Amino acid sequence: MKKLNRRDFLVDSSMSVGAIAMSEDLAIAANATTLAGSGPGLRSATSVASFPPIDFRYAPASGQTSICFPDDQHKTLLGEKGEFR
Repeated sequence: MKKLNRRDFLVDSSMSVGAIAMSEDLAIAANATTLAGSGPGLRSATSVASFPPIDFRYAPASGQTSICFPDDQHKTLLGEKGEFR
């Protein structure tokens, strides 16, 4: 088994996320075109893309994220402006 380094992991995971995002966009576009003239019982094209608004009232004032593998002993944290913590 090939040993996985951070760069390969990040490239593979970003490609996966991009593919998922593109497939969701294509699915929404396909549903919008096929459901526009559909009969009763199916959702309309406007309900496919309408989501409830996001409520940021309880969001933390600042955030941080970890940019390491889950089993790393020394966790690397980044702040919201890109600074190391």
